[in-house]
Amino acid sequence: MIPIVFGAGVLLGLLANAAGSLLPGMIGHFVMDVGLFAYWWTGIAGQFRARPIFETGPDLAFVVAVCLLALSLALVVVAVRRLRRIAPAACA
Repeated sequence: MIPIVFGAGVLLGLLANAAGSLLPGMIGHFVMDVGLFAYWWTGIAGQFRARPIFETGPDLAFVVAVCLLALSLALVVVAVRRLRRIAPAACA
């Protein structure tokens, strides 16, 4: 859990730096919290039944999680690059 939280913090920090504002990071943090709280606390999205990879090996759930991570990371990198291009123009 700690690497996930650290990684999310780094990505939200990059987003805030690229935008020159805390607002995009605040919105991203809100969306992440709503999703996590809905999943972990209320069970709306289902119950957590995943087993560690050292017990199951790379099963379908692991492959899906890795693909979603790669897609999310690519989207954040694209968003940060675009924000870095337009943020200085917006401030001028």
